[in-house]
Amino acid sequence: MIETPIVRRLMSVQVRDALVEYFERNGAKPGDRVLSEPEIVDQFGVGRSTAREALKLLEHDGIVEVRPGLGRYLTSLSAAKVNRPITRFESATDMLRELGYSPQTLV
Repeated sequence: MIETPIVRRLMSVQVRDALVEYFERNGAKPGDRVLSEPEIVDQFGVGRSTAREALKLLEHDGIVEVRPGLGRYLTSLSAAKVNRPITRFESATDMLRELGYSPQTLV
């Protein structure tokens, strides 16, 4: 029997996902201000670089926009309930695992 390796996600990805859940749980809507880096550090107990990278991931996903001199704000995409945005790159193996499958390579 082949054992599947432990699936580990980057801490910044975990924080990004936790922020999305935080927005949903607190009823955040497009145009609302996003937590600052220091607030994310305090809220999630991570380092500043991890908080910064999580925010960059949210920007890349189109969920957050930066308004120079004003901060970061939720975009209209933040209201969309898309489980797998096409702008998010992931391996087929990770995608299958998240869907509950146990992919294997058999020779």
